[in-house]
Amino acid sequence: MKILIVFNHPAPYKVRLFNELAKKYDIHVLFERKKASNRPDNFYSEKIKFSYEFLKGKNIGEENFISKGIIKHVQTHHYDLIIMNGYSTFAEMKAIKYFIKNNIPYTLYVNGGFARIEPKWKKDLKTKLISHALFYFAPSEEAKKFLVYYGASPSNVYLYTYSTVYEDEILKEPLTHDQKIKLRKELDIPTRHIYISTSRFEERKNLTKLIYFFIDEMPKDTNLLLIGGGPLTYQYLQIIRKEKANNIRVYEHMSREEMFKYLRASDVYLFPTLEDIYGHVVNEAMANGLPVISSDKSLASLKLIKNGYNGYIYPSGDKETFKKDIDELRKKNLTNNALKTARENTIEKMVKDHYAIFEDVKEKL
Repeated sequence: MKILIVFNHPAPYKVRLFNELAKKYDIHVLFERKKASNRPDNFYSEKIKFSYEFLKGKNIGEENFISKGIIKHVQTHHYDLIIMNGYSTFAEMKAIKYFIKNNIPYTLYVNGGFARIEPKWKKDLKTKLISHALFYFAPSEEAKKFLVYYGASPSNVYLYTYSTVYEDEILKEPLTHDQKIKLRKELDIPTRHIYISTSRFEERKNLTKLIYFFIDEMPKDTNLLLIGGGPLTYQYLQIIRKEKANNIRVYEHMSREEMFKYLRASDVYLFPTLEDIYGHVVNEAMANGLPVISSDKSLASLKLIKNGYNGYIYPSGDKETFKKDIDELRKKNLTNNALKTARENTIEKMVKDHYAIFEDVKEKL
């Protein structure tokens, strides 16, 4: 089975998936960019083991891209299956309109999505681009609802496990108290009550409010680690300095291996995002034994978190419920449940799901 995949940039989590798929299928990937404008160079550390090329075109702003490269490639190559992992850049829209006009079957692959109130012209355009796909790949029931809202037939939506973590990356068993203390000393971080959040420092991650919450509401013997880097780094540091919040530490982007050490050394993962169409950090936190307290604006949280079992979900902006959830978690140890959830959501499981979907689609083409 010969498969074409169009994706915006070689993000490590997608490279891992494509590497595994290439072991069984003849896949070729067209990347629109060599890197996302908001990602540091060391983010792209995963070795590519599949056939790929970077499209020629013009980058516009942080995310957009214009090119006829997808169309030209399809005109000169034959594929059994075309997977569009996006429909929002000019290059993607132009390609999908070409497929529709020329009756070329394509499938649409989404990482997530929230339906929202928007101008009629925008909803109509999305509906046209989405509704004409032959089949769809979605990581959760919420993502499926998003696709159906824009015209997808529910019977044509395939659900898949979505993960960035291999089985052997998940903690085999919870760290003992002594192991945690040893790791914290090695990392030169406080030895008690550590909360952590790992995400890019930008407005939609809502970390400014999290910082003020720790300053105003949390006991001084609790500590907050923020890891990620981004445009708001200086702002965070200024607030911490002004408020003399010595229990809050800010770190730039670090390697996956190093970040996992900080996760394992912590007690609870906090994810106050205002919007994440998925949110891989939830899966990664649980893989390192952390229960997660998240807003309801992340599809990964809605899919993976069960209140009182492996964490809590609170209504975005509801500070009282957020505080209540933190208080509840201080009375519980949900590490084993978090690890169990992570083991049920691995890259291996994701690959197995994709194999099954491809074979089913193959029968229907």
